[in-house]
Amino acid sequence: MPQGTPFNLDQYCHVGPLARTVADCSLFENAIAGPHPADIVSLRPKLELPATFGDIKGWKIAFSPDLGAYEVDTEVAENSRAAAEATS
Repeated sequence: MPQGTPFNLDQYCHVGPLARTVADCSLFENAIAGPHPADIVSLRPKLELPATFGDIKGWKIAFSPDLGAYEVDTEVAENSRAAAEATS
């Protein structure tokens, strides 16, 4: 069942899959996602994610530990920043 109003209208409030790999997450998302009559913002037609993705080397990706408004524990923010910097 999809999120109910008003939560389905919040772009930061999302219920979705967690997986160990991007490929597993894509497979899971393809199985559970799609239009739902009770959710006015669900994508129509259903979006199918690819099974594999290309290399992202050279992409510029933004990072914000708190999205500019949320309280985040200092240690969590530091660890997240270190992880983001390690992959650049």
